[in-house]
Amino acid sequence: TIQAIVLSHKLDYLRRWNDKKNIVADRYYNEINNEKVILPQKASYCSYHSYHIFHLVVSDRESFINHMNSNGIPTIIHYPYAISQTKIYDDEYLISSKNSIEFANNIVSIPIHPFLEKEEVDKIIKTINKY
Repeated sequence: TIQAIVLSHKLDYLRRWNDKKNIVADRYYNEINNEKVILPQKASYCSYHSYHIFHLVVSDRESFINHMNSNGIPTIIHYPYAISQTKIYDDEYLISSKNSIEFANNIVSIPIHPFLEKEEVDKIIKTINKY
């Protein structure tokens, strides 16, 4: 149907769009240098990534989001809860998830898409480094 036709056509661009996101991610990894911000770890075997999100870990997420918003940069919280905090996990399935809960409370995603202009990436990096 129509949606399948549109998505099929977009597949022609997928590699190019992922290449552009990898360029943006490389800039983030190389140019963000703020000790209050932890960048995502890359697996040593991963030389190419789709970067559907680019999350940062910050200890005061609300303050960071306010800082970014006040500079006109959108952020989003893609994963606000650890899986152990969802209804499917009750006492019967109780698991220790201290680390995942901590990450869920401190991660925030910054813009990463193939249509970011160089100047926009410059501004995102500069704003994060000033935080």
